[in-house]
Amino acid sequence: MDQACKSVATFLECLQECMTQLHAIHDHFVQAGIRGARPFLNLSGRPFTILNGSTATVFSGSLCMGFLVETTKAREYDLHVNLLWDNEQWLVETQAWVDNDAGGQDMLRALPVRSATQLVSCIEQIKLAVADLATLREVVKSV
Repeated sequence: MDQACKSVATFLECLQECMTQLHAIHDHFVQAGIRGARPFLNLSGRPFTILNGSTATVFSGSLCMGFLVETTKAREYDLHVNLLWDNEQWLVETQAWVDNDAGGQDMLRALPVRSATQLVSCIEQIKLAVADLATLREVVKSV
């Protein structure tokens, strides 16, 4: 197996580990009395642009993993990790969103964005970001 294939296999193993960890975190939310949907993983290899004021950042693709939870007050929360990449780096975002009455979502919490320029570091950052989702249980319970 050449190095490129080994890198792909390593990344896929990381995603499998993260999904196992997401299931465990999801189960802790459920044990705390919060209803939840099973963890998800969505991958998009389509380029897209994010506009931030006058700055435009073009990404080559994204991966989103997380889960939805619902409190006893029937409020739905989206807890997820986004991995965005371009030719130079990976960005890892950890966020909690809540559905609003207008049919959209409001951000409850965004943890600091992580970045990496090497695959090994990217994998480490993804695992840390997924672990951080467990810390958002109190945010969900407090709203």
